[in-house]
Amino acid sequence: MSDVTYRTAVFSDSENIRSWRNDPVARSFFRDSSIVDEESHNKWFTACLADTNAHLFIAEIAGEAVGVVRYQLRTAEKGYDVSINLNPTWRGVGLGKMLLKDTLPPLAQRLNYDRFELHAAILPSNIASIKSFRNVGYELKSSSKCDEMIELIYKWPQFDAVICLANDFDSDGELNKESKLRLDAAVCIVKSYEVPRLVTTGWSGALSSRVSLANAMATRAVGVCGLEADMIYRDERPRDTVGEAIYLAKDALPAFAWKKVAVVTGDWHVARARHVFSRVFGDLCSIDWFAVTSEPAYWESEAQNSSRMKFDQMVHGIAPGDVSGFFAKMISQHPLYM
Repeated sequence: MSDVTYRTAVFSDSENIRSWRNDPVARSFFRDSSIVDEESHNKWFTACLADTNAHLFIAEIAGEAVGVVRYQLRTAEKGYDVSINLNPTWRGVGLGKMLLKDTLPPLAQRLNYDRFELHAAILPSNIASIKSFRNVGYELKSSSKCDEMIELIYKWPQFDAVICLANDFDSDGELNKESKLRLDAAVCIVKSYEVPRLVTTGWSGALSSRVSLANAMATRAVGVCGLEADMIYRDERPRDTVGEAIYLAKDALPAFAWKKVAVVTGDWHVARARHVFSRVFGDLCSIDWFAVTSEPAYWESEAQNSSRMKFDQMVHGIAPGDVSGFFAKMISQHPLYM
């Protein structure tokens, strides 16, 4: 499930979405349960794609479309109406909650990190959908006896910290383009959503730079982005994604009692980072993932990366959220920390 990717919907998605909409189970949860014909659906879908106030995200796993989430700007009230539908073959595995949660950061990026309210109207019989929305953070607004719909609302976001995952720099401490992109996005989130803390991580590198990557990131956050120095938590110990997740879970989480954080990294790195952080953090803290657009070369390199497999082998048998267990394995078996 950590390998779910998201993209903007295109017209070639129309038939998939119509097929999911016409599935008998899906139709039973729509106000209008009639079957939608191809011509009518394509006309509606074309209008959606052309509407600048509509945002449609397609979720994929290994190239297969597995779901769609639509955010439509409300006309009478502020905020967005939210609807979701899944590929029938992917129901019942917790995908709905994941799609509702993971499409919020890219929506925020499209809206220039503006705050927004989300609204959903669901039939009471659609228990699975109601559960997915509630698990993400939607709260009951009201129920209408006239149309028997349950209304849910979610005010997003509210983060305790923004974690900017490090990439690389040179021996003089000059950040590379990828690191600058991540850092600038992280600071923008901090400022836009009034987040109390920015987290920077990273050691001095194999070349023994005169400064650590964590400090180089913090220096840019203060000097270039105008952030206050006392807002930044710097951890110079991590040497890779595994170390970032484990050291933060071991020390920062209990120290600051974080319950919800945003993590910023490159789009190519999200799947692996999410896999590691979700294992280490478990249910200790909720994470929303923000991705910056990286250069194609990173995707090519990531395709050959075996560190995720090695991580799984190293931590086999350790329960999610068992931070002490992960830390013990890291310092005894991980070649960068032994």
